[in-house]
Amino acid sequence: MKQFYFFIFTFLFCNFICSQNTYVPDDGFEELLIDLSIDNGPMDNYVPTANLEAQEDLFISQNYNITDLTGLEAFTNIYTLSIANNPISTLDLSGNPYLYTLRLINLNITHVNLAGLIYLEEVTIRGNSISTIDLTAQPNLKILNIEGSLITNLDLSYKSFLEELSLINNQLTSLNVKNNNNSSIYVFNATGNPNLDCIQVDNQVNAIAATGAYSSWLKDATASYAENCNTLTSNTFKTKEISIFPNPVKSNQILQFKNIDNNFTFSLFDISGKLIERKLITNNQYKISGLAKGIYSYIVQSDNDIISNKLIILD
Repeated sequence: MKQFYFFIFTFLFCNFICSQNTYVPDDGFEELLIDLSIDNGPMDNYVPTANLEAQEDLFISQNYNITDLTGLEAFTNIYTLSIANNPISTLDLSGNPYLYTLRLINLNITHVNLAGLIYLEEVTIRGNSISTIDLTAQPNLKILNIEGSLITNLDLSYKSFLEELSLINNQLTSLNVKNNNNSSIYVFNATGNPNLDCIQVDNQVNAIAATGAYSSWLKDATASYAENCNTLTSNTFKTKEISIFPNPVKSNQILQFKNIDNNFTFSLFDISGKLIERKLITNNQYKISGLAKGIYSYIVQSDNDIISNKLIILD
């Protein structure tokens, strides 16, 4: 009978202790929490739950050799989470529903679970091994920086609040940013993605001409803009097959177009990106008139081809 009561007492005592504390098995993580005065010590794999629930942010900048963030789910009220320089490979943030800012720098992340994080507005992931990311639960996303990772496909067409997008040095093969609000994206950089042929955008002509919001957008020369990347054929964007001559051209001289079907649109822009004229060409000729000496840009757009380049006008 004494053994029975001892067992009951032990069980109830453990339940009471465990209900007041959160299990943190990673010694590096617990050491960090002690250094931050979130845990009072000693190192026993348990941290007062109330202390974790009281935190509004968590910054891990030093290498504590953390590999397991079990216990992070008890940070139920944090708005900002920033982790750098620790060998963490997977991260489940579904227990942090109020997270607003997430930054993961130089970890070993291959998977991150963002389920239920509807308030998340910034996601920055740099120097990781992540190849896919599910952002469907983040309707308010404004800033997305995934750099130096292995992302291959990204569809952001449903991210209408997007303002900053940096995807430098990934393995992208498809990118859709046709969100009906490209004018709000004032930072865009998709360079360092040699396998990315097409970027889907709201306005193909303006994007190619680098006018408006697109004037500051950066991409590789091997990538082109289109309003529907799925309809592109293997002959699209092959600028070598279409030629415009003479270039440089003198004022009042006639431009000739070669290797393109009749009935295409020719758009001419000044050096600032302002549209000068957009004209339907039916005879493969365009007369230069009334334009000052200088450097201009143009877009030739037909059903199957789009090219853009510089045009030099002489006196």
